[in-house]
This record gives sequence, structure tokens and C-alpha cells, in this order.
Amino acid sequence: MITASRKLVAFLSVLTLLFAGSVVVAQAAVKQGAKCTKAGKIQTLNGKTFTCLKSGNRLSWVRNTVGSNTNVPSIVDLSQNSSITPVADLTPIEVCKTIDLTSRGVGTNGFPRPANLANGKSEIKILALPIIFEEIPFTDTDLSKLQNALKQTSDFYAKASYNRVKLTFDIPAKNLWVKLKTTAKDYGILPNKPQQNNEIIVKDTFLLADQQIDFSKYDSVVIESGYSALTSVGQGFGGQVFSTKTGNINGATLEIGQAAGSANIIAHELGHSIYGLEDLYVFLNSQRPSVPEPVPGGRWDVMSDASSLNEFFGWNKLLMGWIKDEEVRCVQNQSSSTHYLSDFSSSLGTKLLLINLKPGVTIAMESRNNYSSGQGLLVYKIDTNINHGDGPITAEKLLLRKGEKRTMDNWNIELIDNSSKGLLVKVIKLAP
Repeated sequence: MITASRKLVAFLSVLTLLFAGSVVVAQAAVKQGAKCTKAGKIQTLNGKTFTCLKSGNRLSWVRNTVGSNTNVPSIVDLSQNSSITPVADLTPIEVCKTIDLTSRGVGTNGFPRPANLANGKSEIKILALPIIFEEIPFTDTDLSKLQNALKQTSDFYAKASYNRVKLTFDIPAKNLWVKLKTTAKDYGILPNKPQQNNEIIVKDTFLLADQQIDFSKYDSVVIESGYSALTSVGQGFGGQVFSTKTGNINGATLEIGQAAGSANIIAHELGHSIYGLEDLYVFLNSQRPSVPEPVPGGRWDVMSDASSLNEFFGWNKLLMGWIKDEEVRCVQNQSSSTHYLSDFSSSLGTKLLLINLKPGVTIAMESRNNYSSGQGLLVYKIDTNINHGDGPITAEKLLLRKGEKRTMDNWNIELIDNSSKGLLVKVIKLAP
């Protein structure tokens, strides 16, 4: 009996230690930066409160500190907040769909949109046509690279448009690829000059391909050379009509050398050719070799920075018809108003808040979390007086976080609250 009792005591002691150990392990997991499993869950440990937040693709614990601006999302449904200004008290959307005040007929940054663009189309069929220079062959490796790039581009446009647009690409059989009669050197692209107009290459390609390809099946054409380290050309021809025997093609893109077979470049150039979007970076050349801020739009839009398949500004999505009028809130003279903006990747809810300052000039706001940790408010300014290639959009480099404010052009902008599904924003017009 004594032996049995000792064994029982020992057994219970082991169980106690095991359970105690389990508690210690569970508690130790709740700490700043540690992995958690349910977004929005709140847990208190040793007098410290932590919230489970999503950062990128990872859920982790974030400590809540009194008086700090920790971006802790609200658990409640912010879209039902009673302080949100009714739509009837806002400015009509037509006022915020500001006119374009540049002299360009295509590549505009405002409304109305030029004719012959793809706005409103749910499916766009594009011919991806390989071209061959004497100095730049088009190999099986180039073909595989192009196929992958086209799939990435199609996926990117589908996601960015909330599946409102489907891009379909066709690559013709090898015997239909175009072998140009002029060398790359004679075209002036070895080496190429910055901002050189290579329209002659596009016209020559259409002329040769017209003898064997039915263009009536396509809305646009992507012209691709093989890879070459000797040159790099990426150019979109938006709003231009190329006539063929079987019909007209509205817009084309040209990618040569280092720019060939790149989903980032193709996506950028298609923004020009099928939607008439502007370059949002600043053109540099011999007359303007440098500027203080060459990319005023930052990394928020593929038309500003094509180094990755990032996103499009909400303003560009409005220009392309991907964001509908009813998904935009417009402000002009209201002294104070409060707005809910849904998560930018969601197909539901209001996605864009616009403040019209004057004809051609607008402040835009949207919910973003692209390359920053956690969700925040992106604020940027559109000025359609500024030309294509001169920086018509200037974006804030950092997102506004919960409790933070920004003043821009006599408007005070504050991010009041945020949740996993969207943001609550207040804008106040200040005295001049």
C-alpha cells in the first residue's frame, strides 16, 4: 500500500507538472510578434493586452499600449457607424470626376475618357505577336518566358479589376511570327534612346503580319522581341488606330530586349494602349537629366513603378471603369464629413474618397496595405494640369494609421478607426 501510494503521488505530480508546463507554453506564445491564429482575438497576459493582427500573410500578436497609435483594428462593423455622412449630403460624383486639362488627346488623367479605349469591356482579346530582328532572335526560352508573363498579366488584371475584366492572349504559330526586314541597329534601338518613339517598328510589324493574320478577332496587340541585354524598349501606343485588311486595332504595345517577356512591363504598357493611362513617373532625358522626385506617385501603382505587379490607384481604376460611380464618395464644400472605405482588395463597398479642390485638381483616399505592415489610409493628389511624364499624381509615402492626421490643401484628413474590412475617415475643411 505504501508503495502504491507513493506511485500514485508520483504519477499525480507528473501530471501536475505536465499541465503546468502546458499553461506556461500557452502563455509564453502570447507576446509581441509571436504567431497567433485568429485575427481580432484579444488576450491579456500579466496585465498586458495583445491583439491578433494580420500583417502581410502572417497573423501575429501586437501589444496594445495606452496612448499609442498601434494600428489595432476595431471588432465592430465600421460600415454601419452612425457618424458616416449620408450620400445625400455629399457632392455629386460628376464634380469629382474632374476634367483633364492637358492638351493631349490620349494618355489623359481625367474625364471624359478618350474614344477607342477598352473602358466598359468585360473581356479583351489580345494578340501577342513575336518579332525577330537580325540581331535578336526569338527562342523557345523567349516563348516560355512570354507565356508565363502573359498568364501573370492576365491574373493581375483580373484581381485588380475585381474580376470585372478578363484579358485573353493568343500567341500565333511560329510560322506566323514576324521577321523584320530592318535591323535593330537601323531602327535606332541599339542602343535605344530614352523616350524614343518606336512607332515605325509597330507599323512595319502590322504591315508584314497583315499578309497572314486575321486581326478582326483582337482588340489590341502586344508585340514582343526575344531577350537581349543590348537594349530595352517598352512603349504603349494608346488611342492610336492601326489599320489592317481585316479591321482596325485600337492601341498596341512594344517590348524589346530586356523589357521583353516581363509581366510588369506588359501590364504597364497595356495601361497605356488599352486604357489610355498616363506615365506617373517623370521622364528623364538630356534636357532633364535629373529631378528631386522622379517617382512622385511612389510604388502604389504599376503606371508609376513597374518594378513589380503592385496595384493601380483607385483613381486609375475609376478611369478604367473598374470602380463604379456608386463606389466613390465625393466632397467639395462640406465643412466636415465622415466616410467608410472598404478594404481596397474587396469587390464590395465604397473604395474611393475624393475631394475636389478645383477643376482638374483632386485629393484621393483609399484603404491600402500593399507593402506596409497592416492596413492604413493612402492619400494622394491628382493634378490634370500636369502632363504625362511630368508627375501628374503625387502620393504620400506613408499610410495614415489609426488616430493619425494629415493636412493637405486646407483639408484636415484623419483616420478615425480601422477594421479588417475597412477604414473610417473624417475630413474637415479648414479656413483659408
